[in-house]
This record gives sequence, C-alpha cells and structure tokens, in this order.
Amino acid sequence: MNGISFARVKQATNSDAFTPRTAPPMHQTVSTPAPAPLTVKQRRVRRRKQIIYGLIALVVLWIVGSIIWGKREKPIPVTTETAIRKTIVQTVSATGKIQPEVEVKISPEVAGEIIELPVDDGMQVKKGDLLVKIKPDSYKALLEQQEAAISAAKATNLQQKATMMKTEHDFKRAEELFDQKLISEQEYNAAEAAQDVAKNTYESSLHEIERAEAGSSQARDQLSKTTIYSPINGTVTILNSKLGERLVATGQFAGTEVMRVADLGHMEARVDVNENDVVNVKLGDKAEIKIDAYGDRRFKGTVYQIGNTGKTTGSGTQEEVTNFEVKIRIEDHDVTLKPALSCTADIQTNEVKDVVAVPMQAVTIRTGDSNLSPEEIEKKKQKVTQRDKGDNNAEFVDGRAEKAAQMGARMAVVTNAISPGISLSYLGVDGLTQGDLIPTSSFGKIRCTSSGCTCATTPCPALGTDDTAAFNSLVARMQNFSPELTASNVVVEYSSSGLGFAGNPNGPDLVPLVTVKIGSPATPVQFRPITSLLFATMNMPTVTTTLTAEDLSGAQSN
Repeated sequence: MNGISFARVKQATNSDAFTPRTAPPMHQTVSTPAPAPLTVKQRRVRRRKQIIYGLIALVVLWIVGSIIWGKREKPIPVTTETAIRKTIVQTVSATGKIQPEVEVKISPEVAGEIIELPVDDGMQVKKGDLLVKIKPDSYKALLEQQEAAISAAKATNLQQKATMMKTEHDFKRAEELFDQKLISEQEYNAAEAAQDVAKNTYESSLHEIERAEAGSSQARDQLSKTTIYSPINGTVTILNSKLGERLVATGQFAGTEVMRVADLGHMEARVDVNENDVVNVKLGDKAEIKIDAYGDRRFKGTVYQIGNTGKTTGSGTQEEVTNFEVKIRIEDHDVTLKPALSCTADIQTNEVKDVVAVPMQAVTIRTGDSNLSPEEIEKKKQKVTQRDKGDNNAEFVDGRAEKAAQMGARMAVVTNAISPGISLSYLGVDGLTQGDLIPTSSFGKIRCTSSGCTCATTPCPALGTDDTAAFNSLVARMQNFSPELTASNVVVEYSSSGLGFAGNPNGPDLVPLVTVKIGSPATPVQFRPITSLLFATMNMPTVTTTLTAEDLSGAQSN
C-alpha cells in the first residue's frame, strides 16, 4: 500500500530448505500524485458560497448587536447649574379684575319720569353736578296739600282754643253758683266735664298741627329727591336709563339703577387668592400686576385689604374651591385704566436676601407612593412588614373591627339612647314655630364612653343619668365580631345631621347622626400577631361608622 511492495514466501518442505528473499528498504521514498487544478466554474461557486456565508455572519452580528444595544440603560440627560448668591422672593399668584376703589351706584328714592339727563356714558362729572331729574309735579302737589293741612290745623286750633276759654269761664261761673246753692250738683258736674273736653280737644289740635308739619316736611324731602346730584368727582362708567324712561323706587328699597359714577384716578386689582395661600398674604405686601390689555407691562401695587370671609364655588362637588378676595391698590397713575380688565397679580409674601440659591428644578422629592397620603403610606408599610413576616393577622383583625363598628352603629340607631337627655322635639325651643328648619347650632355633639356622657360641642341638653345598660349591651354585641374589644375602646357620639323641622307631625323633629367609633389615640385596640410570641403588640387603626338615628327607643337591633 502507498507504494510499498511485499514478496510472497513459499513454504519449504523442511526447515533447512528455506531461503528468504531480500526485502526492500524500510524508508523508501513514495511519490503522491498532485491534485487536479480547479476549473473556472468551481472557483465561481466557491466564491459565491464565501460571499453568502459572510453576509449571513454580518446579519447575525447586526441582530445580536441591536439586541445588546437596545437592552442597555439609556443615559439620563442632566443640566448643570452653578449655585449662586441672590435674593429669593416668595410670591403668591392670583387672577382677578381691575375695579375703581370708589364706585357709587346712582338709584332714585322716588319714582317718576326722567325729564332731564345731562350726562353720557364716559362723561366726567364733579361733585354737585346734576345727574338726573325726575318729573316733580305730583310731589309739588303733595307738598301744597300738606301745607294746606297745616293751615287747616292751625285754624282748628284757634277754634278749639276759643271753645276752651268759654268752657273755663262757664265752669268758674257754675262753681260760684254751686257754692251759693243756686244750681244743682248735676249742672256743676256738666260744666266741669265740658271744660275738660274742651281742654283735651285743644291739645289734640296742637298735635294735628305737628302731624301736618311732619307730612309737609316729608313731602318737601321727596320733592328734593326728584333731583339727583353727583356725590363724588369721577366718571360715568355705566348709564342704564334714557331720557323719558320711568323709574321705580320706594323710600325703603333701592330703585332702578340709573348709572354708576366711579373715580378712575384710583384703581385697584381685586384678585381671588386660594385658601391655602391667603395665610401668607399680609397687609402692606408689594405686588406686581400684569393686565392682559397692556401686554408685558408690570404695574406696581400694595395690598390694603384682605377678605375675612371666603367665597366657595362648586360646593358639594369635586371642583369645590374656596377663595378670599384681596384688594391691591395700583400705584401707577400714568395711564387711565378701565373697570373690569382682566389681570394677574404676583404678591410678594416673603423675601430673603444674599442666600445660596439653586434652580427650582434641582430640588425634588421622589417617592414611589406620591399619590398616597402619609397615613396611607404608613399603613401600606405596616401591611408590607406583616406580609414579609408571613403574617396577615393585621388585615384580619382590621376587617373584624370594621364589621363590629357597622354592627354597633346599626344597633345604636334603633335602641335606647345612652344619653337620655337627647330631645327630638324642638317646637317652641329658641322661638321655633311649626315648620321652621332646626339650625345645626341647636344640637351640640354628645360623646358617650364607658366613663359616661359628656358635651363635646355646645349647646348640649341636660345629659341626665346615663343608660349604662344600653352601652354595655352595645359593646357586648360588637364583641361578637371583634373579641379583643373592651368597653374602653368604644365611643358613641350623637350629633346634628342638619335635617329637621320643628313640630314635624310625621315623626321626630330632628334626625341626629349616631357615630360608633372603635379605638382612639388614647385608647387604641391592641393585638398580638399569631405567628410568633416574640412580636410586640400592635395598635389597630381607628374605625368609625355613622348612621342616622331611627327611633332611639327600640328593644334590640335589627
């Protein structure tokens, strides 16, 4: 094989007759034939395969690289800023309207037709200028009538005076004759009575003169009110009436608003500040006011009045907002501002000078529970801690307490009130008549515990002797759901629901709210986790349930 030859040896008949041949050398050179050269077609096929394999390798590398690149953590762009020393100003922003500080509504006190109206909208007037004149004919006639009544009363007075003098003379003569026994006692008494009647009639005529003079004074006052003059220097900002129109008015109530006169030289910004920010605003705080009509120009101002009562919008809805009106006096007088212009005010509530400052974007608070309240975050932490320890006893006890509170409330609204001093009849109380709405202030909050009932919010009725049996019966029923409860852990409160009318013929006048509360910071309900005796006791959160009372006189709960 491979160029090596072997010789066949013939077997001799005996061992001496054997003669071997000479073998070829062991390291004889063997020649291998050269491979045949590749043809052109074979070289093309080989090159095509190499290209295909190379492309496949590049695609695989690109896919692997893309996956690795996509899974890598993306860098967070960061903007740096150098901390500097500067003056920091705390501001409160609010929106509102531009209004004059002084604006007078012109309304007549007498009714009639406008016969003079010498002003126009936007016209400047001075104090004492004629604004409007009402037709005075009927009021002149009334004045003349009252003056005539004065004259008639004076004439009657003179007549009564003469009568009184005559009766006095007759009485003196009758007295002399009676003393001489010339007339009877009956005639004497008649003369005396005639004198008294004449004297009283004379005094009545004097009062008639006073009454007529008072009527004349009232008529003269009404006649003077047919002419209205400007009370201030200012500008007519609103003109609602025209010449020839009739105005309606009475002496007790404001009549038709004819116009408004305002001093446009002293303007203010009336802005609504949120209840959370108004506590930071003080009288004298400086402010910058941006009026929409004047672009980017800033007007200087000073806070001079802060509302004491808030204005609530969207009451009872999720959009409920409470704002306080703040008035800012505008100190720039180089332009004439018009009322009702929209504005935005930045009130400077605090200023700190020469302090190290960083951009607001560099200060942040990050938490995974940003949408939860602090109490919810703490409760969630407690649940996570119990879950990590493999013990869900906390949630179990919490659920039992909720059921106990619900059961206690259902029982309390239909059983005897713990405080027997609660009155459900208010007819005649504080002057209430049948059908009057019972105000919330008429019923204070009563709090009952194992120690007794006390008045938590005045006014409270006479509490009387507590119904201890009703309280203990309530606690016993609640312990069926939460055995760890004790009487010291239970609180029952009676408060006003705002629903009630005095003298209700169909039931109690007032429907109080009954609240059953389990646990409080002073007397919390404690329990021990069941997984280990080494754990310390834990405080269960406070649980409350509130229902409206039904009769407060049943024998047992439903």
